[in-house]
Amino acid sequence: WIMQDITEQKRAERVAALNEKRHRALLELSRLTLDRGDDIMAFALEHAVDLTESEIGYLHLIQGRETIQYTLWSKGVAQGCAEAKGRHSPLESAGIWADCVRTGQPVIHYDYPAEAGRKGQPEGHIPVRRHLSVPVLAEGEIKAVAGVGNRKEPYDEVDAQQLQLYMNGMWALLARRQAEEALRESEARFRIIAESAHDAIIMANGQGRVEYWNPAARDIFGYSLEEIGQGDVHDFIALPRDRAAYLAKMGHFRATGQGGAVGRRMELTGLHKSGRQVPIEMALSAFRRGGKWHAIAIIRDITERRRAEVMQIGRASCRERV
Repeated sequence: WIMQDITEQKRAERVAALNEKRHRALLELSRLTLDRGDDIMAFALEHAVDLTESEIGYLHLIQGRETIQYTLWSKGVAQGCAEAKGRHSPLESAGIWADCVRTGQPVIHYDYPAEAGRKGQPEGHIPVRRHLSVPVLAEGEIKAVAGVGNRKEPYDEVDAQQLQLYMNGMWALLARRQAEEALRESEARFRIIAESAHDAIIMANGQGRVEYWNPAARDIFGYSLEEIGQGDVHDFIALPRDRAAYLAKMGHFRATGQGGAVGRRMELTGLHKSGRQVPIEMALSAFRRGGKWHAIAIIRDITERRRAEVMQIGRASCRERV
């Protein structure tokens, strides 16, 4: 019992030390200013080799659970291996190192050359003595296979767990970086279009507070974005009945987080900074940004249309009197 307690205590201490080391590695990874996905993965791979006290490592992308794209090797491999980067091959033709993809579980090979069913390594491949590979998971799918090898001591389930957690964390960070970059690019395109649009474009959060106000909105209502601060769109609607109609549609948006009936156009009376009333046409739509629902109001000044309608009605009345 004493020996068992000592063994369990040492294992617990090792797990705690590796947890701390992994957390530090992920923290360092999160602080990187690297932009390219390959650079982030390469940095993480070197940390994975260090975390598991290995000599070599690799990270290969999985496409549709059917194809492997040979993507990255650690520095320890690159110095002595002629394997072609970027090559694709079917998963079914890959050796036992890819069993973690087939099973969805980490795989440990204690004596890799002696493993049954092992396929021969290609010419120029660095010798592998011990091997550990894990599937890199995100949203229930295998995105990549990460492996390390040639540790002096045999790998165990603790190494497998640490490598799995670290590489999954790396992938989550990478996905978040890519999503943030896509959002920045999307917002940049939106601003280019909105800044030159003839219609007012106003973006509001789920509470109706204005977050974006383009130059056309300034022209229609007379306020700059700085002047309105965190004002509500309904502050710029003049008539109580119009304000009630707008608030009813925003109530639907807040309750459901969806556009639905919000998307239909409605004619309202806007309120200019000078106090002048402006006939406007408004269309609302909903979208998700940063995991939260937002609304966009596209507003057109229909003063000329209203004036033309009044003139047409006047001409019609004159014809009827004649």
